[in-house]
Formats: sequence, C-alpha cells, structure tokens
Amino acid sequence: MRKKVLCGYSLLARLKNPLNSNTHGDIATAWAAGGKHSRALAAAANRDSRSVKVLAIVGTVANATHPDALEELIRITDSDLRTTEQGATTFCTASCTCLDGAVTAL
Repeated sequence: MRKKVLCGYSLLARLKNPLNSNTHGDIATAWAAGGKHSRALAAAANRDSRSVKVLAIVGTVANATHPDALEELIRITDSDLRTTEQGATTFCTASCTCLDGAVTAL
C-alpha cells in the first residue's frame, strides 16, 4: 500500500487530484465543519461517471463538528457515515484518507 503525506497550503488542490482518479475513498477526521473540502467530496461523489464511493468516520470531540457538516456527509456517503462515541477523547486529531488502497495523511 502506498502512503503519501499532504501538507502545506494546497491541501484542497492535492485532495482533488486523487478524488478525480479514484472510485472509492475512506476518510477519517477528528471533526468536520463543512466548506470547500466537503464540496470537493460532494462533487466527486455525485459525478455522472466514475463517481467516488465515500465512507467517512468523523469525531465529535469537544463539539467541534458542526451538525450541518454531518448532514452533508450523510448525503455524500449515502448514509455510510460513522461518528465516534459521545465523550470519546482518544480519537486522533490528524485526518486520513484512503483512496483505492492508497493511504494519505492530511
């Protein structure tokens, strides 16, 4: 399995490239707030051809996750969204994606 670390100010552009070339993406993040990254996932998931099947795991620690972001992720993932248990404090703070077997840490 290939591993690639994304860092810097061009994360959105660097996330879009693998989304454009893969058909499955697993995403884990400590929190979600919506915005341009969610819109990029939605665009990839809703493409007419080669749409990306997204599975997401989102943390809810310290109420950092916005309810609207969860609603958007439910639509993007076709209800294949998982959240951490209420009160969980051990969920990692880094974000990670796995696109067609290639792991990417954000």
